[in-house]
Amino acid sequence: MSIQFTQEEVEKAIADALKHGDRVDVARITGLSESYIKRQFNPDDHESVSCAFRVLQIACALDEIDGPRGEAFWRTLASFREMSKILRDKPVDLDVETGALGKEVAEFVHARISKKPIREQVRELLDVREQIEKIHNVLPFEKQISR
Repeated sequence: MSIQFTQEEVEKAIADALKHGDRVDVARITGLSESYIKRQFNPDDHESVSCAFRVLQIACALDEIDGPRGEAFWRTLASFREMSKILRDKPVDLDVETGALGKEVAEFVHARISKKPIREQVRELLDVREQIEKIHNVLPFEKQISR
């Protein structure tokens, strides 16, 4: 498998990203035991493998089997995560976000036909992609959100 990282690297990066107290909060919110959560985020625990590392292994295997399928798997996970954030945070107005997408596309087209430096064109294209992701992550759940 063409995995480009080790279990220890993944778990260390996750552990480094967490602040003091996050593990306790995660356990409380999820209803999972603190000891389980601590094992999941402990890069020095070589006896157990974190669920985060396992999910990455699966995503990378799917990428190797069929790139678009691996991408679909990852986007599906991201969509569920976004849905949780949306239901917790203020609702997203898809009409406003769709208008913002049009603006971002226009800015990319302008950069491209104006022969702006490639770096600027790529930045504008990434803005388009980010806006598409916002819409993509919310649109499938629009009826649930508007309840």
